[in-house]
Amino acid sequence: MERTTDPRDIDFRNKFELTGKIVVISGACGLLGKAFSEACAQFGASVVVADIPESNPEAFAQDLESRNGVACLGFAVDVVSKASIEALRDEVLERFGKIDGLVNGHQNKSHLIFEPFELVSEENWDNVVEVIIKGTFLLFQVLGCEIAKQRIGSIVNLPSTY
Repeated sequence: MERTTDPRDIDFRNKFELTGKIVVISGACGLLGKAFSEACAQFGASVVVADIPESNPEAFAQDLESRNGVACLGFAVDVVSKASIEALRDEVLERFGKIDGLVNGHQNKSHLIFEPFELVSEENWDNVVEVIIKGTFLLFQVLGCEIAKQRIGSIVNLPSTY
């Protein structure tokens, strides 16, 4: 088909088809992360459920896999630790051989959203910045480089209501 911008001439089902794709989702056990994980699995992607250990990413990955018939992997990751993200990368590449997409959905759900602005401590603020900004940077650096090597892929950053 010839390149077009007319939506009537675009095969959107094919554009969104993810069969055979490997998508890593950080914060995959959160509200938005679960929705993205589910959508990717329903469209055929193998989803790497990456989240903090307390959220039990392994169990969510098993649930996604059994309900959607796609291979999934749960991985407990600390997004502010480059070594942890490198371990994630190594596990994904060993299991699937590639990374096609990255969804940065991790957040710091601290009590800051309930605290008056003038009472937010520097320590709390620094923790939010470290998780959201440094974590996104490290995921780009470690996993984004794998996607770039293939010369095709996608990275999505999710803002949060928090």
